[in-house]
Amino acid sequence: MNHIKYRPGQVWDYKHRDFEPLSTLTILKLTTQPSGVTVIHIAVDNVHITDVSGKELSHTISHTVINSDSLDRSVTQLVRESSTVPDFAEGYAAWLKAKVGGFTGTVAEVVAIMEDTMRYGEAPTQ
Repeated sequence: MNHIKYRPGQVWDYKHRDFEPLSTLTILKLTTQPSGVTVIHIAVDNVHITDVSGKELSHTISHTVINSDSLDRSVTQLVRESSTVPDFAEGYAAWLKAKVGGFTGTVAEVVAIMEDTMRYGEAPTQ
């Protein structure tokens, strides 16, 4: 696969965590870093982000960034070619301010990292 196939608005199935069979991701934006590496901004829906007691905190990750190779390893099939791109301006602005790239793990690993961050307040590692 290659990142040129990804376009904003696409919805993809991916190799999700076992307990999130309905989870999909939406392509929000593609960004080319100064180094020439392309990273892909995604939203992830139908996840079960919980606190340490198991209480649901969120069903959506509204914005995260992953490198194209990691996304290639994660996606399984295109669900829809075009859908509404949700508002991700706040997450995008925070990403720009942080001056970081994209995650290098799979989408399922990124979801787990984001859950740990929400649970424990730790900054995700890239």
